[in-house]
Amino acid sequence: MATKIQQNREDLIRVEGELKLLKQELRTIKTNHLYHLDLRISRIEKIMWGCTLTVLTHLIFTVLK
Repeated sequence: MATKIQQNREDLIRVEGELKLLKQELRTIKTNHLYHLDLRISRIEKIMWGCTLTVLTHLIFTVLK
């Protein structure tokens, strides 16, 4: 009986350790990776707006000529 209780305690400690590790990884993703993804998306949006403005400007000049 003592071995089953000891096994349960060890399993519980292992699961708690894995839970702490998952929490740490989620925190890293939230604080670091999402910030960098936001920067990249913002950069892509700026490039898209610049291209759109260039195309519209050329279209307007072509129509006016």
